[in-house]
Amino acid sequence: MSSHCLPFPANSQVPARPWSLYGLAAFLVVVFVLAEPHDWRFSVSPSMNLGNTDESISERINENIARQQSGSAARRVVVVLLGGYGIWCLLRPGDHRLCFGGMLGWAIIFFLGWSAFSILWSIDPPATAKRLSVLALQCTAALGLAKRLNLDQFMFVTALVTGCLAVAGLMSELVLGSLQPWAEDYRYSGLTWPAFTCWGLSLFVIALLSLRCSSGYWFRLVLGALAVVLALLTKTRTGAAALGLAIAMRISATWSVAAKMLCACGLCFVISCGLLAATFADTDPLTFVVQSINLGREESAQGFSGRAGVWAMLTPYLLAHPLCGYGYEAFWTADHLREIGERNWGAPDAHNGYINLTLGVGAVGAVAHTLVLILGMWRSRANFLATGNAADLFPGCVVLLTAVNGLSVATQLNPHFMCFASMLALARLGFVGLSAEPSCCPELTGSSSPRLNWLPAESAAQPA
Repeated sequence: MSSHCLPFPANSQVPARPWSLYGLAAFLVVVFVLAEPHDWRFSVSPSMNLGNTDESISERINENIARQQSGSAARRVVVVLLGGYGIWCLLRPGDHRLCFGGMLGWAIIFFLGWSAFSILWSIDPPATAKRLSVLALQCTAALGLAKRLNLDQFMFVTALVTGCLAVAGLMSELVLGSLQPWAEDYRYSGLTWPAFTCWGLSLFVIALLSLRCSSGYWFRLVLGALAVVLALLTKTRTGAAALGLAIAMRISATWSVAAKMLCACGLCFVISCGLLAATFADTDPLTFVVQSINLGREESAQGFSGRAGVWAMLTPYLLAHPLCGYGYEAFWTADHLREIGERNWGAPDAHNGYINLTLGVGAVGAVAHTLVLILGMWRSRANFLATGNAADLFPGCVVLLTAVNGLSVATQLNPHFMCFASMLALARLGFVGLSAEPSCCPELTGSSSPRLNWLPAESAAQPA
C-alpha cells in the first residue's frame, strides 16, 4: 500500500446534498443512452422479435455493414465529451493521487499498448484507429473518475445510472403493454437487448447491496429483489449466472458461518420443493432441472442459441492469425459480416467477448485482457482482506460481471455503461488503491454512521 493513502477524517460535518453526483449520473445516462442507442419501443421492435419479423437475413447483414461503416454521429459527440470530462478530472487539483504499480497496472498498460500497436498489422487501419480512439477516450474518462470519486461515490453513481435505466425500461414495457411474464416465450428487455438489460440490472443489484448506509435498508432490499426478478425474466442464462456469482462473492465474504448455513439450507429446501412439485405434476425431474437451468428456453439451449455455428465458422480465422489477430476491432469487415452472417442468421459479431477480442488482438491480447480481469478480482479481494471493509469487494463484483457476461456477448470494451463501470473499477483497483483514500469532492463514509455522511473537501485534506 502506498504511503500517501490516508484514512477518512474522524470529524463529520453537516450533511450536504450531493448535487454534483446527481449531475454526474445524469451526464452518464445521457452519454451511454446516445452512445449505444436505447429504444423505448425495443420490446415490440423487430430486433427483439427476430423470429416473428419479415426482415430477411440479407437485409439484416446490410444493416450490420451500414452500422459498422457509418457509425453514429451522436456516439462520436458524447464519447468525446466523456473523454473531455475525464481529462478535466485528471487536471483538477486535489482528489485522489494516482499511484501506479503492481501487476494489475502493468497488465492494463500492456493490453492497451498491444491493442494500440495492432494498427500496424490491422487489415483495416482506419477502422482500428477509430475504435482505438473510442477506447482511449473511455479509458481517459475511467481514470479521471477513478481519481475523482471515492468508493462510496462510485457505488452511489452506479446505482443511480443503472436505476434510472431500469426504471425507464420497466415503464416502457408497461406503457407498451409488452410486460407479459405469463407468456411462455416472453423475455423482458426494457430499452435494449435482454442480455444487456440483465447485465445492467445485475450492476444495480450489486450496487444496492454494497451501499454503506443503514437508512432505507428495506427499501433497497425490495428494489434489489425486484431487479433480480426482472433479471431472471430476461431469460439470459449467462447473465443470471453472472449475477448469482457476484452475489455469492459479495455475501460469502461478509456473512457469518451461521448465515451461510441457513442460506444453504434454504436453497436446498426450495430446490427440494421444486422437484417434489415436478413429481406431483408428472414431470420428469431431470427435464424440470434442465428447464430451470435454461430459464424456460429449451428451444434455444441447443447450439448455445445459435452461437455454436458462428464459433465454428470463426475457428479457421482464429487459426490463421493466432497470436496477433486482424487488428483491434478490424475483423468485422463487410466481407466477413456477409460471409459469417449468411450462414448464421446475420450475426453482427462473435457473440463471445473472448473470441471477438482474439480476432482483433490475437491470443496475446486476449490473454492479457483475461489476466487484467483476474488480477482485478484478486486485487479487490486483497483490498477487502486488508481493510475488512466489505465495500472493497464492489469493484471485484463489477469486474466479475464483465468476465462472465463476456462469454455470451462481445461488447466488454464498447461504450456501454456496464463496460465503462468495469473500466472504472479496474482503473481504481490498478491506479488508486484502497477505499481509505481521501477525496476533494463530497464523500460518503463508513457503515458505522446511521446515514450517508457528506464531508466537504476542506476536511478531507486533514489527517485524522
